[in-house]
Amino acid sequence: MIKELYRHSMDYADKNGARSHWMDSAALNQECARAIEAAIKDSNHALYRYDLLAASQKVVAEYGKERVFWVLATTLKNKDYDGRFSQDNHNWVKGFDLPSDKNLYYTVETHPAVLDGFIRTTRKVIAEQEPPKHKEPDR
Repeated sequence: MIKELYRHSMDYADKNGARSHWMDSAALNQECARAIEAAIKDSNHALYRYDLLAASQKVVAEYGKERVFWVLATTLKNKDYDGRFSQDNHNWVKGFDLPSDKNLYYTVETHPAVLDGFIRTTRKVIAEQEPPKHKEPDR
């Protein structure tokens, strides 16, 4: 099975002989979405109390930052009508060049307020994993 994220639409894949690559990637995206839902649910330790940091770290470790971000961005795109997601997260998704497919089968179906916190936490977790950018000293 191909583990690379396929970033194009199904139509593009069909036209370019990459349908199986698209299907393999889409299956992993769906699996990742279900894993996000399970990790959030499993992190619930008291009424309305979640360990979103642990949930995020678990899913990112298993699926990688690229696929987790892709699934979360697709979810936000598919739910762009929902005002329960923060403007910061809505702005973040604008940085993704997502295909025009409506990929509802790998949209994360968790309460939007909790999912918004998970997205914010995941963005922070991944940003902390990035190597620091080298800045040239001012001259």
